[in-house]
Amino acid sequence: MPNAVTNSTPITQGDEVAHLLRDLGSAADFTYWCSGTFPLGGTNSIVNSFNTFGYSGLKKHVRAQWDYGTAWGDLIRSEIDNYRPVFYRGDECDLCTSKHFWVIDGYDSSDPDYFYCNFGWGYPGPTYNISYQYLDDLTPGEHEFNENQQLIS
Repeated sequence: MPNAVTNSTPITQGDEVAHLLRDLGSAADFTYWCSGTFPLGGTNSIVNSFNTFGYSGLKKHVRAQWDYGTAWGDLIRSEIDNYRPVFYRGDECDLCTSKHFWVIDGYDSSDPDYFYCNFGWGYPGPTYNISYQYLDDLTPGEHEFNENQQLIS
């Protein structure tokens, strides 16, 4: 399987990536809508699906349980420093269905609380698709994903 898919990637290798993503989505009980994709079983189903594929070290973390001092940011930076991107979740409100999952894969070395987020909304597109964000102000574009923050690492 290729490390990256480009225009010159052979079709058979591109198909392998597509099959892997389909299988992961199926194992995590993902639902696909025009307005978004999400796991019906929440973050736990994502962890369970990765365990099914042999990634047994993954664990879900909830910000509310780590939100003291710099512990939450330290956890994310530690993952990134060890070359492990963080799969992140935020909700627009506490009890609503408007949730979003994205990848955090970097931070600003001069401001380590400023995290590099890939929100996955197409490319090219609005500049907030990929942007630096503070964890207490996750507001790409017109969205706010500050509630119920969770990560998988």
